[in-house]
Amino acid sequence: MQTESEREIFIINLRNTKKELNKLINDQQELNQIQSPPKLHWILNLLLWAFILGGLENLLKISERGNLVASIIFISYTSLYIYGLGKINKSLLEKKLSENKVRIEHLKEQINNSNQYLHKDSIVPQEYLYNEALDRFISYGINKRADSIKEAINLFEEETKHQQSIDELHELQDMQAATYLKVNEVEQTLKRKLR
Repeated sequence: MQTESEREIFIINLRNTKKELNKLINDQQELNQIQSPPKLHWILNLLLWAFILGGLENLLKISERGNLVASIIFISYTSLYIYGLGKINKSLLEKKLSENKVRIEHLKEQINNSNQYLHKDSIVPQEYLYNEALDRFISYGINKRADSIKEAINLFEEETKHQQSIDELHELQDMQAATYLKVNEVEQTLKRKLR
């Protein structure tokens, strides 16, 4: 049995773990957003494609050499469009990364610090580093149902298995109700046919 101050330390560690986990998630999402290539707005894409098709149509009117020339021109324009779009996106990404260089380094440092805390300083095993488990562990500590991470994990696993059993029972009840309805339908059909 732990003292009240030991339980408070237990709860504080769990809350700090949750705080670091959420910070890690938010920082990782922000870093991914900054490092993701920018996408040209769909209207701009449509305008570029219309411009290319307009140029293609004008070339086809000038050239009356047949389908081979039209195919070559179409493939050339499409390739040029894709190449140009790739170049534009690459240029936009490089600009975005350059503008956010300091922020990217700061986020990487924060992510590293959060990972270090979660793997070295937190009492919570990696398997339970998600908000639902942490919330329940904190609740167990506050409600004096668990005094240690071992007790919290055991209680969590027990409740999880219990909930799975309840869910399975509900599923069986739903199947039973569906079967009962089907049997009633068959009975009603047979009664109508026998009349």
